[in-house]
Parts: sequence; C-alpha cells; structure tokens
Amino acid sequence: MLTRFARLEAWLAVVVVVVVVVVPSVPIQLIRHDHGSGERATCSPREPFAPPVIATLRSSGLLALDKRRGLVIVVSSADGPRSTVLSVATYDATTGKAVRSRQIVTAPMSRGASGQIVGDETAVALDEATRRVFVVHEPYGVRFYPRGRVDVLDEDSLALLRAVPTGNFPRSPAVDERTARVFVANQASGTMNILDARTGRLLRTVAVGRGPLGPSAAPVVDEAAGRVFFAAYGSRDNVVMLDAASGAVLRRVTVSALPEVIAVDRRIGRVIVAGAGSASVLDARTGAVLSTTALPGSPGKLLADESGHRAFISYSDNVNVSMLDTATGRIVRTTPVRLDHTLPGRLPAPDQAENETYPILERVDERRRWVVVRVPPVVDDDGPEQGPSQIAVLDSRTATRIHTVFSEPTWPDAVAVDDRRGRAFSNVGDAIDVYDISCLTSYYIFGDMG
Repeated sequence: MLTRFARLEAWLAVVVVVVVVVVPSVPIQLIRHDHGSGERATCSPREPFAPPVIATLRSSGLLALDKRRGLVIVVSSADGPRSTVLSVATYDATTGKAVRSRQIVTAPMSRGASGQIVGDETAVALDEATRRVFVVHEPYGVRFYPRGRVDVLDEDSLALLRAVPTGNFPRSPAVDERTARVFVANQASGTMNILDARTGRLLRTVAVGRGPLGPSAAPVVDEAAGRVFFAAYGSRDNVVMLDAASGAVLRRVTVSALPEVIAVDRRIGRVIVAGAGSASVLDARTGAVLSTTALPGSPGKLLADESGHRAFISYSDNVNVSMLDTATGRIVRTTPVRLDHTLPGRLPAPDQAENETYPILERVDERRRWVVVRVPPVVDDDGPEQGPSQIAVLDSRTATRIHTVFSEPTWPDAVAVDDRRGRAFSNVGDAIDVYDISCLTSYYIFGDMG
C-alpha cells in the first residue's frame, strides 16, 4: 500500500506528463501591449498579414528616424524658379502624433545653360548625437548635373542653420557620429565634401577623381577604424579610403571589377566591395585587399550582417542571393529566390522565362537572424502587374529560405522601421501610415529603405 507521500509523488508525476504532452498542442497566444492605444491586444503566432494602422501622418516625403528620442522626421522639397521650399515635420514614433512642423524657404537650386532643372531629388541623413538633419539636394538636367546643396537643420526647432554648396550631383551622405563629420560625395565633379556635423560648416573638399561613387554605391563609415570608404567608379584606383577625422586620403585601391555596391563589417574591420563579376574584401584599417572572389552576376544590392560576419548580395541580372563570409571573402551559399505562384489560392504563373523578376535585398534583421528579400511582381508588356509580389525570408546563418509571404502589387513598402518601438512607417500617396508591428511575425513584410 502506498504511503500518503508516495501517492502525492505519483499524482505530481501524472500532472507533469499532462503538461508536457498537452500544452505544446495548444495554440500559443502572444500577448503584447499596443503602445499606440494603451490597450492590451493578442497576436496569433501565425503570420498576421495586415498589421494595424495606428496613425496616418498628414505629410509625405523622405523619412529619418531618431531612435534615441523616438522621433520621425519627414522632409519634402519643392523647387520653384525663385526659391526652394522645404516642408519639415517631426512626429512621435510610437503614437504618430505631430510634434512640430515648419516650412523653410531657401535659395533656388543652381541652373545650367538651359536655365531649367528637370528634377531635384533629395536625400536625408540624421546625426542623433548632434541632433542635426542634413538634406542633400541632387539637382539634375537633361544633359548636365548642376551643383547641389546641403541644408542643415536643427532637429529640435527645425530651423535652417546653414545652406552649404556642394559639388555637382551630390549623393546620399554618410554620418560619422564619433568624429562629428558628414561626408557628401559628388559623382559628377569627383569630389568629397566634409562637413562639421554640429555646425554644418564645410571643413574640407577632397579631390578623388571623376565619378567617385558609381551608379549605386554610397560612402560607408567604419567608426571603429576611423575610416571612410567609397567606390570611385570611373577611376583607375576605384576604392578610396579617407581618414574620418581629417578627411585626408589614406589609400587608393584597385579591385578587379568596376565597383557598384559597398558595405562594412565593423566588428571585424572588413569592407566588402562588389562589382560586375567579383567581390573583394578589404582591411578597414589599412585598405589592403585581403581576398577577391567570383560572383554569379552583376550585384544590385549589398547588405552586411555584422553579428554573423556575413554579407548578402542580390543581383540585377539573375534571381540569386549570395551569402559571403566577410572574414574569408568566400561565397558560402547562393540561393535562387524566384516568384512562386504555386501556393493554393494564388494566380497561375505567367511565362517565367519571359517574365522573370529579380530579387531585391530589403534588410538584415540581426536580432531575428533574418534576411528579408522582396521579389517584385511580373510586369506585362503593356504595363500592368501580373499577380502578387513576394517576400522571402532567408536564415542569415544558412541563406536557406525559411518563409514566403505574398502581398498585393500595391502593398506599400516601408521607408523606415523602428524595432525598439514596434513601428513601421510607409508612404501611401500623400500621407504616411504608421503600422503596429509589435507582433514579431508581422515584421518581415516591411523593408527598410530609409
């Protein structure tokens, strides 16, 4: 006969078995707090395809995120014959509520011989340490690239602190918070402007040869090494290394192919430069070429996963995504990422051979070990898109596909993602929707284009 203690022990063992066997079969509900409304909400562990819109910002334009302060800065520019008008607004990143807005009338952009500017694109960068916003104007015409300008704004008051002329056709800037420097490369004039991030004052202009950036690469900063790298597409020595503090040219390096994209793994001091047919890995402190490897195509985009010491390359002429080891420079794996219409309820695939679309790297999520890849929808010869676009999620450790989601062709791209607050911001027409992406599984449908 069992003693009272033995009977209690046997009863507990049965309870443990029931919990171990039964609990995993019950759908897990992920509970979170909706920061926008303050109400408690429940997320399904399955993919919530349409995360809720908690606010709509009454403005549109380029976005910059101040993740330290929880602010979204929205900047748009309109160029007229006698002035350029900047519309700037800040919003609370969690609630989407307006904080401050301002319109700034500045001098018009310079004009060429024809007296007309066809377009004035802009790029925006933010230095969270100095609380300065840098708006780079990239004016261009039919046959000329006139001089650009950087408008330096104070993030708190949105006041214009300084307007700095640049070289011809400036591109997206790079910010080095450690040295309080901003680097603006001018593609058509072959120069690099270096600005003081606190005052916006032009400190130095460095001649680097004609066409310093190429078609798609922008400067990258390795703050740990105190270096700035960019690709001099039209130069013989096609990678230039600058000292981040002084702006002095430290080294010019020739890689085997015309460089088109560039990224940096700051944790191990490696710079990855890729062009048609090859990728090279450089030492971030010395600029020495450590390795060069062949690529299966022409790179379209390059992103680094610094936590795993991997770089991911998508191509502009094929459906592959390659994973490169940034320590050795070796291609570890190449994964095809195609539109796939075979899932139940999806449209039949058009002629894949004639209507191939190529994947585009959107972002690397180091926390979740995801590589987010967008495959655009097929476009018919007459223009309309056929079927949905596709989001593929790759494992950043193996480059294997772990999830595929379809979205309608009109599904908006996010232009900024705030991981800390669970928010994504997306341009929709003349406004910006603020999505609640607190549920982890809804996160990957957004790219980070800001």
